[in-house]
Amino acid sequence: MSDITEKEINCASFCPATAYQAASVCLPVSVSPYTEIGRVVIHCCGSPVLADTREDRCDCGTCTFTIRQNICVEIPIAFKAAVTSGKERVHCGGVSTEGCPPGCNNTGGDENC
Repeated sequence: MSDITEKEINCASFCPATAYQAASVCLPVSVSPYTEIGRVVIHCCGSPVLADTREDRCDCGTCTFTIRQNICVEIPIAFKAAVTSGKERVHCGGVSTEGCPPGCNNTGGDENC
């Protein structure tokens, strides 16, 4: 839109006019969360403990025992989100040459978007 100069207004080479269009503009936005796991670190808590040992003297080819270790797992997690938008939409209201309608400074939106 070009600016109207004072010279153009004084020359009366056109009829100036201003129109106001009331509209409610909508933009659907989608937020998709995702995470990333960093390098996991294992911390040992105390010493390992042997339990359930079997002292079978048979010649069966297998020895079985249980060992227990308390651990603390350090898991760094990065919470992130990808954001996309859809197609813009507009709900047109009235047109006027008298200025914006009352309440046009409201930040409330149209619930029908």
